[in-house]
Amino acid sequence: MKILGLLPNKREEKEIIKVIDSITFIYNYSEISNYLREEKPDIILFWNFEINEELMVEIIQRIKTVSPQALIYVLGEKGTINLVAGAIWAGAKDYILKPYDLNKILYTIKRDFKKIQRNTSETKKIYDIMLGSTKEMIQIYKSIGYFSKTMNPILVSGESGTGKELFSRIVHNFNKKENGEFFVINGEISDFIDKLIFGEEVYHNNILIELKKSYLEKAHKGTILIKKVENLKLETQIKLLDFLETGIFTRINGKENLIKDVRIILSSNKNLDELLEGNFIYEGLLEKVKNSMLYLPPLRERKDDIPELVNYFIDYFNEYLKLNIQGIDKLALGKIMKYHFPNNIKELKSVIKSSLALSRENYILVEDLPAQVIGTKISKRYGQVHDWILADWVEGEIEILEKTDKNNYYDNLISRVERELIRQVLEKTNGKKVESAELLGITRTTLRTKMNTFGLE
Repeated sequence: MKILGLLPNKREEKEIIKVIDSITFIYNYSEISNYLREEKPDIILFWNFEINEELMVEIIQRIKTVSPQALIYVLGEKGTINLVAGAIWAGAKDYILKPYDLNKILYTIKRDFKKIQRNTSETKKIYDIMLGSTKEMIQIYKSIGYFSKTMNPILVSGESGTGKELFSRIVHNFNKKENGEFFVINGEISDFIDKLIFGEEVYHNNILIELKKSYLEKAHKGTILIKKVENLKLETQIKLLDFLETGIFTRINGKENLIKDVRIILSSNKNLDELLEGNFIYEGLLEKVKNSMLYLPPLRERKDDIPELVNYFIDYFNEYLKLNIQGIDKLALGKIMKYHFPNNIKELKSVIKSSLALSRENYILVEDLPAQVIGTKISKRYGQVHDWILADWVEGEIEILEKTDKNNYYDNLISRVERELIRQVLEKTNGKKVESAELLGITRTTLRTKMNTFGLE
């Protein structure tokens, strides 16, 4: 874990070294860019004691542009809304106000770093996977083949969770001749996006004092995905169109034209009709991408792909969570097939992961699925949370009994509840029968009988 200390005073430096001995310090914010070109810190502790909110935001943005993977923790003396909210908005992981416990900070950054490592390994494995054999997916595969042949701009639209970034990465990786990098810019950060895309030159008395390289320079022979293009200002869209037409751009305040070869992929959660009707995209920019537009359908429009996706996520999370779940029960798969998945593949992935973690059998069963998938309507969910969770479970069990033509609902359900209650109480008391019987409110003889009946000995 590589840690960078940014702008500490001497006292803070002496204190942090007592806790973290392997830390590099930078004392002037103008040195950050040069350092980040050579090094890739995992953690940045940013002491913000003297600089204002605007400069703090700019520094954080600059760091995240060059080292998007870095976790930034701002340590400050003041807790104003502009400083705290500005730091988090710009991309900081946390804003920690004095007085702070350095040992606690070290514990926090270690925990966060381990979590990021786990998520990164999970993300890397899934990034290159796009599954499905429906006619909709076949069309998408064809588009990947067509689009990857050239560096022409692309517009990809679709609901949240349909895989727009995944599609963009696959297009980028599919062309083996490309050797440039893949970058992602969020169009929602409209106040900074011009600097990110086109770069900036900062002058003082006509002397260049700072050069901020653009993503267009960093992504030469590569790809830039601009998310939520509908949030881009009109002026930015026009400048982007100029680059797409000529391959030439100038940094903000720059004095020379730069020529770069970059594929631009624009993405939006809105469909094409919404983009046109709402005038979200400059007409000229839309004309430029009209021959390279793709709509990614929501999961509910390609449900025949769900079994393949379910099996893939089961295999993946078995390895990731060190489990050995063999598959999914037909009734549980039926529930998943009926669910509408408003957050699409992203939600399906989450459903399978949580179901695997909860499963106590070799297969995912209906009772392992989240409440929203089981099918209880929101209107039925009154009262305490545990009440409607129980209602969901009972309804799911009744559906199973109906489909298996079993009668005697009462004994079937109550015996399962009773067994689980006794199992958990025995676990809580470390198997002490006297204490367990007292907690359950039954005699020791009754407890022994029930343990024999339920195979809990």
